[in-house]
Amino acid sequence: MNSYKQADVLITQVFYKYHTYKRMLKVLNDDFNDFPYQSGNLVQEKGSSVPYSIPTRVTLEDEYGGYIRLVEYIIASLDEESKSVLMNTYVLRKRKWWNDAYMSDATYYRKRKKAIISFCELYNALKKD
Repeated sequence: MNSYKQADVLITQVFYKYHTYKRMLKVLNDDFNDFPYQSGNLVQEKGSSVPYSIPTRVTLEDEYGGYIRLVEYIIASLDEESKSVLMNTYVLRKRKWWNDAYMSDATYYRKRKKAIISFCELYNALKKD
């Protein structure tokens, strides 16, 4: 990671995707029990010569679950301070002032910066794409 600003943008994107995938996984598990389990459903649109594959429930569950596990693994790998800051700020999405009872703002931002950089370094090392 070249800079803290880039790391901050990356972590915002990572946790946006994390929460989106968690919601989508919940929808798959709760509401769409009739969603197909078969794999490799090729469909060809009328007038198109290129068939494409419809994502099935299994492939979506694997994709969403794998990404969620990756993010949670990275958080679990961090030290306790970084883990606490990331959990409260990004995973639980607590309000900005959750830390007032525990630390000063300067300490919070210093720990947040350290946590973001540590998270991004591990994320870049572990991500597949």
